[in-house]
Amino acid sequence: MQEYLEVYFCLFIFSPSGKLVQIEYALAAVAAGAPSVGIKAANGVVLATEKKQKSILYDERSVHKVEPITKHIGLVYSGMGPDYRY
Repeated sequence: MQEYLEVYFCLFIFSPSGKLVQIEYALAAVAAGAPSVGIKAANGVVLATEKKQKSILYDERSVHKVEPITKHIGLVYSGMGPDYRY
């Protein structure tokens, strides 16, 4: 059983079917994510994304898809928050 788990949790090991499963998972997560856009203006930048509410149990005020990195740098991400922080 341990060998089976190692195949699917290691990024650079192929599965028995010949696929990089972690890459497949990442591509599926991106495909399910919301569209995002960044627009450069003469005096600033606008970053925007769609908030997809996955469940009525989510508090939409707790979901932040636009995050500051520094005072002058920000980012927009699609997918799950813990994935972008990795």
